[in-house]
Amino acid sequence: MTKAREFFDQLCGKRVAICGIGKNNLPVVLQFLDAGAIVIACDRRTEDELGDAAVTLRNAGAQLQLGETYLDNLDVDLIMRTSGM
Repeated sequence: MTKAREFFDQLCGKRVAICGIGKNNLPVVLQFLDAGAIVIACDRRTEDELGDAAVTLRNAGAQLQLGETYLDNLDVDLIMRTSGM
């Protein structure tokens, strides 16, 4: 088993916050969801500002935490952030 597979196997059922929803993190959110993680996608932008990305994430099963308070109350097992933060 590869180290990457071991990592993703350990995510099943874990709460993961992915902070910063952009072109680079959209596939990351989907990959974590595919691994069975409970994903909270966080971004300062609103759902209207995110547009199709918000729809894609909701339809895939991600929880959205958006707006000015997007980093509040992150009770999760793992936080991933965009490099711009």
